[in-house]
Amino acid sequence: YEQPANALLFVEEQIAQAIVNDGVRLRLNAEQRRRLVRLDTDDPLVFDAYLRAVHLCEQETEDAYLEARAVLGPALERDPHFAPGHVQMAATYAVMAVDGLQRPTDAWPQSSRHVRLALEATPDAADAHASAASYEFFFNWNWDAAEAEWRQALRFGGADLHPDLHASRALQRAAVGRLDEALELARRARVLDPVTSMFA
Repeated sequence: YEQPANALLFVEEQIAQAIVNDGVRLRLNAEQRRRLVRLDTDDPLVFDAYLRAVHLCEQETEDAYLEARAVLGPALERDPHFAPGHVQMAATYAVMAVDGLQRPTDAWPQSSRHVRLALEATPDAADAHASAASYEFFFNWNWDAAEAEWRQALRFGGADLHPDLHASRALQRAAVGRLDEALELARRARVLDPVTSMFA
């Protein structure tokens, strides 16, 4: 596939469609096809900033989280309806609160604000619901609300959740004494991301 740099966003869509149509020859209904080719932004600069922020967050350092915020801020001003960007921004606050790098009363409300913006833009964003579950569990201590958000996340595409979100759910299950479930979720996260340091 050869495309100019500003059309990079559409290469993934072309490859996915080719695999479905010509490779495995799946017959998808209209909703499945919509989810397959949905682009959350058509701005390549916004998407590039998002990818750089994801890379920074994988470094798991305070400086990297802060730099990710600096990269995402202007991108979300360019496209305030870019749900994955808001979820990634929310994650920078959530992780820093959980890791003790930022005061929870400062970080969690910011995380919640970005999750809310993500859900306003894309109500069926599984990772946004999973992030909302973390807010309810770790900050509000509302375990019923957290479980309700997890049900939504799993309903909308739990198989596609980022491994870190499975890890967060593992911590939540362990905290309420459901250790077998926590261990299974930790193993799932490890399979999805075998090089993470979280479960080393």
